[in-house]
Amino acid sequence: MSKDQQSGNVRRRRDAVALWETRRAEIVALYVHGPLTQAALARHFGCSQQGVAKAMARMGIAAKGRGVRNG
Repeated sequence: MSKDQQSGNVRRRRDAVALWETRRAEIVALYVHGPLTQAALARHFGCSQQGVAKAMARMGIAAKGRGVRNG
């Protein structure tokens, strides 16, 4: 990996952390204390569910369980 590519990766990660940190309180309110799923948060923020999952993992916000299926 070239030095320029590696520094670009570091910059993108830093920018992502800064972006999602500003949304932490909203994520906690809507997801942790509210009814929204990761997919609903993704629609709310205009990104993918995997993007939300990665951001939450970086912030140490645990994913909700999938629930218990009846039957």
